[in-house]
Amino acid sequence: MVPETNIKDFVNRLRAAAETNLISIILYGSAAAGDYVADHSDVNLLCVLRETSFAFLQTLAPAVGWWRNRRIASRW
Repeated sequence: MVPETNIKDFVNRLRAAAETNLISIILYGSAAAGDYVADHSDVNLLCVLRETSFAFLQTLAPAVGWWRNRRIASRW
């Protein structure tokens, strides 16, 4: 089962942090294809932003840290 609650929480956190700079968040990989395996698969998300300056990316750090602490994505 895909950790949908964690994904929704992360998306909400990114929306709040990025505001109008966030264009899209795209789910891809096994979770999108229906092949997700709990405790084995990663959740792949692509975040499309208008601006990617270091200063702006720092504003996203708390949301990304929250996601990493969930240990859903093991390759960060």
